[in-house]
Parts: sequence; structure tokens; C-alpha cells
Amino acid sequence: MSFSVERKPTFQDIMHPDTRVLNVRSPWAELIINGWKDVENRPNALKMHPNAVCLLLNSANKSSRADIRRTNCILKAIGKDPVWKPTDRPQCIIGVVKFEGSFDEDEFAKANFESPWYNGAPDRAWVVKEYWKLPNPIPNVPGSLSLRKLHNLKRSHPELYDLILKQLEAQLG
Repeated sequence: MSFSVERKPTFQDIMHPDTRVLNVRSPWAELIINGWKDVENRPNALKMHPNAVCLLLNSANKSSRADIRRTNCILKAIGKDPVWKPTDRPQCIIGVVKFEGSFDEDEFAKANFESPWYNGAPDRAWVVKEYWKLPNPIPNVPGSLSLRKLHNLKRSHPELYDLILKQLEAQLG
């Protein structure tokens, strides 16, 4: 499996009505946004417009020691060094991701995808198509916002919505 080249999204990409905020635990959020992890494992199908993007939120939830060991084994196997080490960075938006789609185990095999990151059934593979790391992460994003539509934050968290748009507009130009 191979990624497309890193592509800087436009502000128009972000303003797509189906743009979502996606919570991903460390270390996986950092690995996705650095181009090292090409699959996000989720129990459900990805139900988004194909042109929509996700704002990748580095979740404050900590990974287990077993998760860290597995991650480091995969990183070594794919030739990435140094291996991942936990950070105490606060929850923040670290980048923008576009997914190819979500695939169950059979669909994943039929599409000739291969990835050491896919767990297999019962999980679905959300296959990363494009990613872009924000030069300056947007800090102090509260709570779990996973898969909440960005434009819905305007009602529920207006200050956060304004901050996100202001920061993204400044960084995307």
C-alpha cells in the first residue's frame, strides 16, 4: 500500500460541509500525520462524502504498553527509526487527513491493499489517501469530538469553532 504525496489542503477543503473532527490516540495520530501509518482501525464504516476531510485530533487518551510495543515492532519492520515514544502533549488538532474509504477484511484484500497496521476483522480499515501536518498544532481542544461535523461546532462550541477556522485559515493561506 502506498500513500499519495503529502498535499496541502485548501481552506475550501476544510469548509466542506462534511468535514469532521477525528479523535485518534497517540501514537497513531502522529504516525498517520507523519506518513508512517496508512490505516486507521475502526469498528464502523466511514460515512463521509468522498471529498470531505478529517481534522486529526491527537487524543489525550494514553496508549497501553502493549500498544506501544506493537507500534514499535511495526515501525522497526517498516524501517522507521527512532521508534515512537509517548509524549505529554495536550489534546490538539495536528493535521488534516483524507481517507480513500473504509474496507472490511474481504474488501481490503480484493482492493489489493496491504498494510501492517490493519488489525483485520472485526475492524474496518479506514485507508489514508492524503495527509497534511499542521505547522502549528491547534492546542487545548476539549473533550471527545470524534466524527462530529466541524460546522456543528459552530453551535455547540462557537469559540472553539472560531479558533479552529482562524488558525486553519492562517496556516493554509
